[in-house]
Amino acid sequence: MAGDHPAVLTNALIGAPDGTLWIRRAGTDRSSPTTYDVVVDRRGRIVKRVLMARNERVVGLGAGTVYTVATDDDGTSSLRRHEQPR
Repeated sequence: MAGDHPAVLTNALIGAPDGTLWIRRAGTDRSSPTTYDVVVDRRGRIVKRVLMARNERVVGLGAGTVYTVATDDDGTSSLRRHEQPR
């Protein structure tokens, strides 16, 4: 149904080496966490939803690894490496 989920952002699709597609969702307000839906098949089945701090976004995916950029209140960005959530 329309309105049940926020819209998908422009340029918000990231493909992972395992064949999944990460889709960044638009937040409902500025305090909303950054949310990614992870899709694994051509039907668009969402297998997990990944929540991050509102100031963090995925910039790359590796084998079992998620690379993010976090920007602090002063505008300083830092690259981070995380184990991919299961």
